[in-house]
Parts: sequence; structure tokens; C-alpha cells
Amino acid sequence: MLHDDALSSVCSSETKQETGVSGGGVVSDVAHSGGSGGAARCDASTRVISSRRTLRTVDSTMEECARALAASPYPTVRQKVAHLFDDDSAFNGSALHDDSALHGNHTADTTMLPVRKDQEATDTHVPVMAAVSAEVQTHGTGRLNRQWVDREGESLSVSYVVAMPKTVLETLGSGWLTAAIGIAAVDSLREVVAAAQLPALPALPALPELALKWPNDLFFRGRKLGGILTRAIEADADTVAVIVGIGMNLGMEERDLPLPQAISLRMVVEQQRETHDAVTQGLQHETLAKKDIFSDYETLRDMVIEKIAGELAVWFRKASEEPQEVRSALHRRVVSLSATVGQRVTVHLVDGTTYSGTAVGIDFSAALLIQCDDGERRRVTAGDVGIDVGGVR
Repeated sequence: MLHDDALSSVCSSETKQETGVSGGGVVSDVAHSGGSGGAARCDASTRVISSRRTLRTVDSTMEECARALAASPYPTVRQKVAHLFDDDSAFNGSALHDDSALHGNHTADTTMLPVRKDQEATDTHVPVMAAVSAEVQTHGTGRLNRQWVDREGESLSVSYVVAMPKTVLETLGSGWLTAAIGIAAVDSLREVVAAAQLPALPALPALPELALKWPNDLFFRGRKLGGILTRAIEADADTVAVIVGIGMNLGMEERDLPLPQAISLRMVVEQQRETHDAVTQGLQHETLAKKDIFSDYETLRDMVIEKIAGELAVWFRKASEEPQEVRSALHRRVVSLSATVGQRVTVHLVDGTTYSGTAVGIDFSAALLIQCDDGERRRVTAGDVGIDVGGVR
């Protein structure tokens, strides 16, 4: 659950290796791009190459990824990520049984997936990805080291380790990298929710008001649903490993949220259904039957994790092949999804500087443009940007 600032479709053909324990994972073809202006549709040669570990309790999924990478015996970044959870040897040597490192209990369910070694070795355009999710994070933090609070069985805490060419990171930069992840999250949530509804209302897309608050938050009707953190952790001559942390409020009721400005996916879906029902009062009740996607937490969690991984793979592969096209596509999507542009905002910079104004745009370097009250136009590349209550959209 998000207490303050905290920490992005896949044509899924799920493959599980029998390990004697439960868990979820995917090696899948990516065949989707959510929304207009997104990355182009990819063919079956694009793969999400993934191993997946599901933890009961951990201090931080991002730190868990960093520890696993540091303990890996493989020589290159791509090999480390591709084989991150092939077996427990590297994990057992670091944090899996080291309670002092975890500041608490640590138990794991693991699903280990076969990796396409030929692609891992030869096709550097193919994103290599692993994921760690946890039911409980004991020391999760968000941007600016703010507190993360979750509820077991009701929150999403996941970190992806992505091995990508350095050229992709150089092309995207930290701003567009975060934007790509945010777009992936929006498109994935829309698809998950749409799948839980009968197609009685094709004119009303799932979650049309789901938005991105600059620089790293998921918003719905002015309330925070989730957030994103990224960290480049390790590099070799050609490749960098980036850890992508995503936190999201999934199944909480409003009474369980610590702040009035927070919201959960359950509440978002309920509000969306109220809108649908108001438009369709004349339809038969059975026509509006809906699935309860929150009755099975693990299925919902795994579906969101897998769809986000697929969307990320689309963006990252396209960025390695057509970087300028991807920057333009990201810019169009981010502006169209922005919960910040058009709003009255207050900016707090890391050096203590504060100013207010109206967010008027996002430039092609992913900086937020502020028309300040003193008449000056400023670019914000880092800092805390709060949307003022009563601001004008």
C-alpha cells in the first residue's frame, strides 16, 4: 500500500517448470501495444525471457534483486539476469537465509522458468528479464526515501531486473525510462480490468481516467494508485542491468488506506462500474454480470506482473531498434496520460527551493514545464511536484 511517494500486454503462453512449490511466471510472446501512439505491435520473435521468484516476506524487492545480481557467478550482465534464478545457489549464498540482512523473516515460493539460451546469447535486442515479487515488504521505500506501507494479500510489490543495451538507456534517459514503465502499467491495468467485464459497453473503455502524475505515480481521479522507481545497478561493456520497482494498491478497501489521497485498484474498479451502470440502467442484469477479480489475490497479482513485463519488453525492444520513433511515441502517450499537465502545482526542489505555477507541458527530454507565478517558465527534471487542491486542469 502506498503511504506516500513510492515506487508499467502480454499474449501469455505461460510455461512453468515443476519445482514442487507454488509461484507464477511467464515466458511469452509479446503481441500487444496498449493505446494509440504506443510502441508498434511485435511479432512472435519478441520474447520475454524471465525467471520469477515470489517471496512471502522481504525487506525490499529492489534490494533482493541487487543482492541476487551481486551474488551471481556469471560473467556478463545478460547472463546474470537470464540465469538469475536458475537455481538457489546464488540466492542461498546471499540473502535467502540471512535474516540479519533482511531485518526479519524471509520465506520464498519459487517458479523457475526455462530460458531461451540461444536468444540470450545472440540477440541483444531481446530484453532479458527476471522478476521478484513479495507479499510483504518490511523496509520498502519510495522516491526521496519515503515510507512504503503494504498489506499482505492486498498490495503489489514487484521488482523487475532488465538487461538492456546501454544504447537503450542512453536513448531513453531516466525520464523516458520511467515514462515507458508508467505507460506499461497503465496499459496492463486497463487490460486486466477489461478482461473482468463482459463486453456490454464497447464505447466505454476500461479505466479511461487512469493517469500518470509526473514523474513516477499512477493516479485515478486525483488519487494515488501506485508508483515506480528505477535504478541502474550493474553494467559491462555493452549492457546495463536496470531494476524497476513497482508498488500498487490492489485490493484494499477505503478504510484500510492510510491517507485520503490514496486509492486502490478495487476502489477504481468499483467507481468505474458505477459509471458503467449509470449508463446502462436499461440493460438486463445478466448482461452486466462481472467477474470479481479480487477474489483470488495471487491470480490477480501474477496477471498484473506478467502483463507489465510484456509491455516493458515491447517498449525496450523498440527502443533498441527505433530509438527516435520510441521517444516520440513515449512523448505523445505521456502527454495524453498526464495528470499533471494543466494543473496548478507547487514544486519542491532538492536544494530547498519552492515555487508555484501551472504545469504547461512535458518537453522532449521528459522534463516538466512550469509557467511560474513570477512569469518565468522553468524546466523541472527532479524534485517533488504536488498538484494543488482546486487546481485548473
